[in-house]
Amino acid sequence: MNFSSKHNMESKEGIEALFLYATEGILVVNDGGHIIRINPSAEKLFGYDKGELVHKKIEVLIPSRLSDKHTHHREKYGHNPHARSMGAGMELYGLKKNGSEFPVEISLSPYSNAEGKFVVAFIVDITVRRQAEEKLRNYSDELEKQVKNRTLILEEAIEELEKTKKDLYKALDKERELNELKSRFVSMASHEFRTPLTTMMSSLSLVTKYGEQNDKENQIKHVSKIKTSINTLTDILNDFLSVSKLEEGKVENS
Repeated sequence: MNFSSKHNMESKEGIEALFLYATEGILVVNDGGHIIRINPSAEKLFGYDKGELVHKKIEVLIPSRLSDKHTHHREKYGHNPHARSMGAGMELYGLKKNGSEFPVEISLSPYSNAEGKFVVAFIVDITVRRQAEEKLRNYSDELEKQVKNRTLILEEAIEELEKTKKDLYKALDKERELNELKSRFVSMASHEFRTPLTTMMSSLSLVTKYGEQNDKENQIKHVSKIKTSINTLTDILNDFLSVSKLEEGKVENS
């Protein structure tokens, strides 16, 4: 299928159609910084009526805090015009007619003809992209925060586990010392029990013997020894019971 040149997108009519129906904003600025043409998408983007921006300074679309800097950059660009993305590494903002700002991405393409030097600016509203980037940053920050919090919780858990381990070892050492003390006490108690018991057995034999001989004096003497041995055993037994209760926590050690 053949098309005539007037239907070719490289024709004046084709270029005009691209300008009018492009979804991104397009405006043409002369070397004095005045807008000489602007497409419908750009007018809609900045909230202006058809033709309202023609002949106005480009700085009318720049937030006031940035307009002086922009004028300087525009004049500098006029000395060395070349196709490029504007403000690489910078955050650019456009100013709507109602005074609200929005983030933009701008590409510049200079051209010249018999009428003078011009720059075509292609403008894209990147509000949605910025929101997505901000959401991603917030998500990353939140994720990093959660990782830090969980790491901190894990560190605290490990620290608590180490403390529990030390307390357990301390309790085991105390238990070991207590068992050794108990063993020494039992050995000592066994020895202490054996002496009065031996005395009692011996005295009982002598009491029986002196009873047969009707020797009251020696009987009384050995009965007294038996009583003394019983009292000694009672004292040893009480000491043993006191230590046992102390071990169980029933008696406070003063």
